[in-house]
Amino acid sequence: MVLITQLGIVAAILSLAFIDIRNVHAFLAIGMVIALLLSTQDIATDGYATKSLTPRDRPIGNAIQGGAVAFGVVIGGTMSLVVYHHFGWQPMIFFVAAISLIPLAAAFAMREDDPPPPRRYRVHRCPLSCVGRTRAGFS
Repeated sequence: MVLITQLGIVAAILSLAFIDIRNVHAFLAIGMVIALLLSTQDIATDGYATKSLTPRDRPIGNAIQGGAVAFGVVIGGTMSLVVYHHFGWQPMIFFVAAISLIPLAAAFAMREDDPPPPRRYRVHRCPLSCVGRTRAGFS
């Protein structure tokens, strides 16, 4: 699913290069397609992370995922503005589409049919207040 959505995102971004930027309806329609594909991909990657990470590792996985998104927005957005300023609309769109291909490397590495990691079970120990009590002492 991630591979399909990422390729769709790249195709939708590329389509922005071939429309008149004053055509608001086409621009919004393509933007809605990109938003739909991005949200679908986000759900798929969250599900993959949940399946692939142990409950103990999920917070750090979520932090890495969130940090990577923030990094991509800051760096990608800044570079896009620089490219637009120096070269114009179409080269900027081609640049954004090209850097949107980078996540495909991770998508090819994802194996949806891999078994989930083994669960680590905790041994629940009795608190000090229950030492020496019998089962009848708890009722």
